Amino acid sequence: MAMWAADIEGTVDVLPYDDPELSSFDSYRRKLIEYIDETKRQIGYVHESSLLDDERGKRLKFFEAKLEQCEKVVRKLDSWNPSALTPEMNKYIERPLFRMRWVDESIRIGNSERFRAAVLRGYSPEVFFSRYSESSDGFTFDRIDWEITLRTFRETRSQGKVFPLRTPDFDLVERGMILHKPLLPQDYAKLCDRYQIGEMTPSHRKTWSGALESTKVQQLGHLHRMRDVFPAHSRREAVLFRKVPLTRKAASLS
Repeated sequence: MAMWAADIEGTVDVLPYDDPELSSFDSYRRKLIEYIDETKRQIGYVHESSLLDDERGKRLKFFEAKLEQCEKVVRKLDSWNPSALTPEMNKYIERPLFRMRWVDESIRIGNSERFRAAVLRGYSPEVFFSRYSESSDGFTFDRIDWEITLRTFRETRSQGKVFPLRTPDFDLVERGMILHKPLLPQDYAKLCDRYQIGEMTPSHRKTWSGALESTKVQQLGHLHRMRDVFPAHSRREAVLFRKVPLTRKAASLS
């Protein structure tokens, strides 16, 4: 993988550790509020994702059940006097609080490994995948969710960060799409399928345009048309390649 700029190209959200000055009651309630906020955010992601209806329904059912459970516990805690907790109340708090802390630590470790695997393969931190799996061979990423990826990328840009949106095969920058290496005609179909270029709607391209401001968004259309124009095993590679309106990645980005 080509070396990136010296600056870190992204910000990783890290789960904060509990404030040691807080009581178990306050720590537990604070964690529940964090869980509620995060669950609502995940529900929003599911609504905006490109998942199939059955899969979207399953995930919504799961998160909505978790949301209801956390809100119910918060209401129960709010009915108690923190200064007059009984041993049973403390037991009610301590056990789930221990589990929450253990889960948070597992998530920290898991997220760092998944983040590391994606970055080492050439993806920007903003790239969000519809699904991924983990085995003894490491992580396998499948299907970029462009809706969430481009929205996150736009948020990064709104914070003044001007790094490209990177993938192993191309970068998205102000000038448009920059390929990491020249493509032969038969490679365009593979690239379009791998990154679901044909599934990018005008709304996606508008989001990309808003994130990059002066980006030539029509280049996505060019890439998709190359898939249709060039047969899988064209014999006119040298001639056709010169007609591709995409730029080759420079040795270093300015």
